[in-house]
Amino acid sequence: DTLGGQFDASQALVGELSQFNLWDRLLKPAEVAALADCSLSALGNIAPWTDQDVDVYGGATKESLDPC
Repeated sequence: DTLGGQFDASQALVGELSQFNLWDRLLKPAEVAALADCSLSALGNIAPWTDQDVDVYGGATKESLDPC
């Protein structure tokens, strides 16, 4: 898909995605460990995961998930 382009189902993700965040820097090993053991909850500064920003198409569903 391209910015401003049309949705193309053949290029869509098939599977599950949750808690995807993107930072503009390399996270320190301690930060990654803290995220993994739920002692840190941090949103990415480039692409923060928020359920409100997720659009679903083609029969996909959105479910709440609390991994911690």
